Amino acid sequence: NPTKGHFVRFNLDYSHPRLGSTRTINFAKMATTLSHYLPLGSSSIVWANSLRGGYVANLSNLSDGGVPSQQTFFLGGRSTIRGFDPQTELIPRVEELRSPNGNALANINDFSLKGDSHFYLIKSEIRFPLYGSLGGVIFYDGGAVVIPGFRFEKQYRDSAGFGLRVTTPVGPLNLEIGYKLNRIAKSSVLDALNQPIDYRESKYQIHLSIGSF
Repeated sequence: NPTKGHFVRFNLDYSHPRLGSTRTINFAKMATTLSHYLPLGSSSIVWANSLRGGYVANLSNLSDGGVPSQQTFFLGGRSTIRGFDPQTELIPRVEELRSPNGNALANINDFSLKGDSHFYLIKSEIRFPLYGSLGGVIFYDGGAVVIPGFRFEKQYRDSAGFGLRVTTPVGPLNLEIGYKLNRIAKSSVLDALNQPIDYRESKYQIHLSIGSF
């Protein structure tokens, strides 16, 4: 639960069949995080900011090659953009991702990235004490995933909210509620059978977790 200073992280992943991946998987991926913690007036009130970004590229020249969905970028959930359910409200949505022949996907695990993709994410929050080990937080999260060749209904997604935190020996215990700022109230999409269905996002999501960025 840092109160001042900087935190920098850089990750680089490389996958090649000669290193043990399957014949069709060959990609490079990098991601970086820069976080800064600024005390406001006293060390008990902290303005925390985090800027993240990443890039992944498919290096396979095989027709069935691609980056598996587990290694591509998605946003949504407590660790990225609060206010979104990472199980049902991934960014981008599975309904907006298509196979090379244009067919809808049954689930996100069927997605394979044929080209490249990048993402950017901003997280900002003010942390303040309330009573004893109990504290509060006001936050804003926003970001986007960009995949050339794909157009999304709303690419940049963001949220704002507040929460309570209790300091524990293993890190802060968080109860937070995030409200979508550009919610998709209603959208017609095609399911895996190319049948039109109505899609609606919830107005907010509640998150319970341990730890902070």
